[in-house]
Amino acid sequence: MECPYCKKEMKHGRVDSRNILYWTEKNKIESVSEESVRLSKWSLLSTSADAWYCPDCRTVIVPVPEIEDPLDRLGRSWDEFTGRLRTAHETRTAQRAEEKREKRREKRRKKDPWEME
Repeated sequence: MECPYCKKEMKHGRVDSRNILYWTEKNKIESVSEESVRLSKWSLLSTSADAWYCPDCRTVIVPVPEIEDPLDRLGRSWDEFTGRLRTAHETRTAQRAEEKREKRREKRRKKDPWEME
């Protein structure tokens, strides 16, 4: 990647931390707010974010990654699961209805036509 300031080649690497990395506006009282931009994924031990470093300018550029929220992923998994359950239920209901129709047909076939009801 080319440095946007001095136009020299930047080195690719990462920024490491023990916590999730966020960008927050300078004069905010809270350390992390709704306006904060998440730069790294969550991890148990440490986190890192891809970064580019220019040794001449002493500048680090950290692109903002697309980070999926675990609750969104869980919600999609739940929706997929309930969809599979609904499909299985509809299939089984159709099978039961067909089994009932087949039983009635079989009962009519076995019935003596001269027998009175």
